[in-house]
Amino acid sequence: MKNTSFVVVCIFAVAVSSVVFAAEAYKMEYDNPNIPIEITAGQEFVLRLDSNPTTGYGWKLADGIDEDVAKFVSSKYRQYEVKLVGSGGSEYWTFEATGSGTTAIKMQYVRSWEENEPPAEEKVFTVNVKG
Repeated sequence: MKNTSFVVVCIFAVAVSSVVFAAEAYKMEYDNPNIPIEITAGQEFVLRLDSNPTTGYGWKLADGIDEDVAKFVSSKYRQYEVKLVGSGGSEYWTFEATGSGTTAIKMQYVRSWEENEPPAEEKVFTVNVKG
């Protein structure tokens, strides 16, 4: 009986993990600011930005965005599979399309302690949301 319960719990855990992973994978991912993002209100989308925190640099949202069109949800960093010292990864910035319209999302690659320095890199994504 204990083995059966354990198997049921394991199957349930795998099923829940699969649903969560599928929901994450379903979000549209963008990494090219030269291609406008076309999305429908209510959907989430992700900006994938190459990053290497070992250099002190990280991405930040440079200007406010029109939250009537899109709003920031979360960000996270994932290291590349290569586990070499100093290797980089990607930052994943999740946004939600909140209503019809167009907004720009301006991202800057900066060091937090260099407030008066220009960003090492800047990317501006155009987001077009349809109701």
